[in-house]
Amino acid sequence: PLPLKPHIVMLVFLLFLQVAAGQEQTPKSLLVVRERLHTPSASNCPVGKVVYGISYSVISVFGDGRGSETVWSVPPCSDPARRFEWTAPVNAKTNDFELSADALAKLRSFLDRSEVKSLRDFMNAGGGVGDYDIEIHRLSGVQRIPVMSLMPEHYSLRRDPTLLEVVCKAKELAGDKRPSWCPDLPASE
Repeated sequence: PLPLKPHIVMLVFLLFLQVAAGQEQTPKSLLVVRERLHTPSASNCPVGKVVYGISYSVISVFGDGRGSETVWSVPPCSDPARRFEWTAPVNAKTNDFELSADALAKLRSFLDRSEVKSLRDFMNAGGGVGDYDIEIHRLSGVQRIPVMSLMPEHYSLRRDPTLLEVVCKAKELAGDKRPSWCPDLPASE
């Protein structure tokens, strides 16, 4: 038999890893919207437990048009360490969906609007409909939009409802019921 030279073995191994990695890669995220909502509280919780429940939703849309929505909740009277975790538990419910080529093109066009690109954050001290953590993946990097206590009737969102449009668009893509506070989106979007 011919002796195998170490550098040839290593080269073949590295080529194998590159091919395997290429086959295992999942498409990059295009849009991720994480939602955290407070649910009714319980007045009889033991001391040290969280008195209100929290429901979570994570909607992800990938560059190839595939998407998923994962939902779970933390019930009232739970351990405080669990209350703000964005990591879904094993028993979380996941709904997969796929966008048509036309719907994916419309989403890309929507996300490329200048007003969407200029979104930064929304931090509200008052009550709101929920907290959101939005990521829009762009060639230039990830646009992160943290949202605390989203208040749809806030004067700045009435003046420019773009942030509401992003959240509502993600909910529509996942097949969720449209919240009453969602602004009407133009038909072309």
